[in-house]
Order: sequence, then structure tokens, then C-alpha cells
Amino acid sequence: MKSGLKIVLVYIAIVVVIFVLQLIPATGIAMMFFLGPFWISAVVHIMMIHLALVAAGNDIPRAWLLLPGLFYGAGLGLFGFTYWRATVEALEIERANASAKVSISEPYTFLVHSNEPGFIERYRVERLFQHYGDFFSTWMIARGDVCNRGRNDPLIEGQYRVARDDLFPDYFGLDKTRQCTVMRTGLSDANYRYIVRMDAKRSGDLFTERTDRVWTVTEEKSGAIVTIVRTAEIGSSSIVFFAFIGCALNSGAPSWDCGFHMTRDGRSVAAGYKKPPPQPITLNPPPYPDPKCCKSARLRVHFRSLCVRRPIKSGQSMSIKAPI
Repeated sequence: MKSGLKIVLVYIAIVVVIFVLQLIPATGIAMMFFLGPFWISAVVHIMMIHLALVAAGNDIPRAWLLLPGLFYGAGLGLFGFTYWRATVEALEIERANASAKVSISEPYTFLVHSNEPGFIERYRVERLFQHYGDFFSTWMIARGDVCNRGRNDPLIEGQYRVARDDLFPDYFGLDKTRQCTVMRTGLSDANYRYIVRMDAKRSGDLFTERTDRVWTVTEEKSGAIVTIVRTAEIGSSSIVFFAFIGCALNSGAPSWDCGFHMTRDGRSVAAGYKKPPPQPITLNPPPYPDPKCCKSARLRVHFRSLCVRRPIKSGQSMSIKAPI
């Protein structure tokens, strides 16, 4: 009968050789192009499968089945625990948000400190002013033939261009009202009632990662906080352990850095918004998402009087008139 320990020692020797070769920049760079930092994890999984097969075939003592069993069982158990923990935290965020609902009044004009101008595309916002980094822009909704303006056509009123030419490209009903967003660089008549600021923070541990977003809405004139809403994307650990072990070129330093970190690609839980369903690849026009799938969707839920934008006319005013 073969020795399971000898099999383990052979694979350990292979792991040591792979790591030593990565320590040398000349060979490490060559291995990097072939995903060298993942080789050690691959070797560990091959070893576990090898031990399981030979132990099941009675070539080594059956007790060696415990090693791959514990290895993969620990991965599955950790995934279950972190996914349960993420679900509990998501429920806590939902409960905290439930008490943050407020009513806002017209005009629905916002200054948004974020790189996502989609708030005006998905909800009946009259005018949106965006601030992101050093960039300021003004966004409005237009309807009708003006939405056919191309990038090479004259600017609307000499200032605006069409940013998204059809807000509902996947709706083909005869009652459809063609709507599009128009924007210009800079702030045009920046008279807004509410200020929305989004602060994002990424964090994590060895096995999981998460992104938290806090949306703070204040009234421009009084500076009073209207509401604070939180959303998060909380990850769980991978079902199967896999790690980056080795060295890679850090072009920023520049330096040859070696390290270890687990891949953290387990199933994530959305808190405060609905995760979008899988979408087919559509380049022109892009699919229009369900408003509830936007990370800013929770804001609209908490603004009781702010309605979702529809592809057809409704009793509520569609928005301000097109700037033409």
C-alpha cells in the first residue's frame, strides 16, 4: 500500500519550487503571463483530488479521505456562514431604512454628488445637476424628435446634446412617448432644492468583501437633513478555497511584490436595492434596467411623492419641457 504522506510531500515540493521560481523576477515575470500566482492553489486542489481518488481505491489508507473532506467541507461551511451573515446584515439595513421614509415637495430638482446621473432617467426628476470630481453638468428630459439628434448634429439651443437617446429602448407599445436625456457641461441656472451626496466605502476581510453606500439628502436653503439612506453589496466567501499566492509586477512603485490573498468571489447579497437580473449583451441601444435595480433606488422609495418614470404619459407631469 502506498503512503499518503509521500504523496503530500511530493506536492509540497512542487509548491515550493513554484514559489521560489516566482521570487526570481526573470522567471516570475514569465510565469505571471501564464497566471503563475494561481498555480499553487491549482496544485493544492490537484493534490486533494489525487488523495481522494487513491484513498477511495484503497491504494492508501481510507483515513486520508478526511483531508480533502475537511478541506472542501470547510469551504462549503464558511460559504454558508458568510452568506447567512450577509443576509442578516442586509435585513438590518432594510429595517433601518424602513424608518427613513419622507415626503418631498416640488420642484423635484437635485444636485447630485455622484458619477451616476441615472436618477433623472429612472424617476420623475425635473432637473438634475451633477457634480463628480471637478466635473459639473446639467441634465434634463426631452421628448419627441429632438431625441434623434446625433453627436454630429448642432447642439440644442447651442448648449445641450442628447446623452441617452431612448430611455425605454425595449418598450415598443403604440402608446410609447419617446423620451431622452439631454445634458450640457457646467451648471445652467443651478436652482436646485435638494442635495444628494453619496459616500462609498469598500471593506472586507480575508474571505469576503463588501461595498457600503450612504446617501445623505439635505435641503439646499435650510441645510436640514431630509433623510439618510444606506445601501450595500455584501459578499460571501467562495464555495471552494482559491488563493493568489506568489509574486507580480507592481508598475506603480515599480517593484516586484510577493503576497497572498484569497479570491473573494462568493455570492453577494444586495441590501437596500434589488439586484438586476442577467442581461443579454446589447450594445445599441443598451437595455433599460428596472429602476429598483439601481443602487440609488432606495432614495426613490423613501421619497414617497417621487414616481418612477414610465414610457407612456401619465397623470403626473412628465418633466419640464425639452430645451428647444
